[in-house]
Amino acid sequence: MSSSDHPESDLDGIDPSIPAGTLEYWKARARQWQYRCQRAEREKTELIAELLRLQEVRSAKQVHDAERRAATLRGDVMPGVSRAPKAF
Repeated sequence: MSSSDHPESDLDGIDPSIPAGTLEYWKARARQWQYRCQRAEREKTELIAELLRLQEVRSAKQVHDAERRAATLRGDVMPGVSRAPKAF
């Protein structure tokens, strides 16, 4: 296999008919990396948004749990149920 052969190119999305090491090859490789970087940035943005959403959900649950504990301690609700205790 000569240095101009690059069988991995078709897997990488570069036309295998483009000789390795040529300006056309490196331009194709640069475009490929640009697309990968753009995709990674989109994925990073999506993951950050998901993380923030999960933190909000966790925070809301923590607030709800704290309110629930406080209501239980005050006697406003019975532990394990969502209703007030019956008056005797």
